[in-house]
Amino acid sequence: MNIGALGIGCNLSGICDYVVGDVNYNGAFNGLDVTYSVSYFKGGPSPLFVCECTPGNVWHVCGDVNASCDFNGLDAITMINYLKGGSPLMSCPDCPPITE
Repeated sequence: MNIGALGIGCNLSGICDYVVGDVNYNGAFNGLDVTYSVSYFKGGPSPLFVCECTPGNVWHVCGDVNASCDFNGLDAITMINYLKGGSPLMSCPDCPPITE
């Protein structure tokens, strides 16, 4: 991994080492990641981990938990549903974590 202007990232070949849903980058997904996500969408601090999965598309890949290849409010809802026993979290098929 390298550290770029946007935060912690990965190489430009789309190989990223991250945990799906770990928006606060503490090594695991839990309810604190939901809180961090909601805070971010309301203007709070940006998630630290970014990745360029496809050329020119740098984004918060660990926040995409519904396989849409985007990090938005629907991902926060998916996180909550998962914590309540819903469907498993899924990464973007174009940029799966190397640990998946």
